[in-house]
Amino acid sequence: MITESDIAEIRSLFLRQAAAENAHDIDAMGAVLARAEPPEGWRISAIIPVPAQ
Repeated sequence: MITESDIAEIRSLFLRQAAAENAHDIDAMGAVLARAEPPEGWRISAIIPVPAQ
């Protein structure tokens, strides 16, 4: 169940990401975006994950 607190946190993250993008602030964008390892057997090519060859 999504609470009012969850909605407020999501809104705050969205606004920080939008402000960082508008300011072209790469460090601020990195602080907002989630970090995850690609699935096993995949590699990252630019921004699009593709299967490893």
